[in-house]
Amino acid sequence: MAVIPDLADVQDDEMMTSVAAPPSVKVGRVKTIRELDGEVVKTKGVVSEPPSAAGIDLTLLSSIALCPLDQITEPDAYWDWDVIFTEVSSEIQMEMEEARRVQAASLAAAASSAAAAPAAEVGKAGANSSAGALRA
Repeated sequence: MAVIPDLADVQDDEMMTSVAAPPSVKVGRVKTIRELDGEVVKTKGVVSEPPSAAGIDLTLLSSIALCPLDQITEPDAYWDWDVIFTEVSSEIQMEMEEARRVQAASLAAAASSAAAAPAAEVGKAGANSSAGALRA
């Protein structure tokens, strides 16, 4: 038996296959840090852009809080994964060996103090029994 399609079914199928167009947004060029730093140096801390901030004196901010570019840049260093892995694993091994030495030393100290304690108690018991024999 054939089923006659409903208008709602046809519209649902159409919505499944159609895609909305993405919005178009115009993005202006963003200035680089180097360009902004150059403007701050040229204007001696007085910002002329953007228009909403025109005439704001940033000399105090730039002299105290902002670091110059030469103070925050550092040379690129090549990192070799194998070398770094070897260094880190050897440091971990050294820390583990040191922890084992400390643990062994503490166990040895505990064992020697435990061995010395019964001997001292035996000495006390022997002295007490001989003192008791003298009293009797």
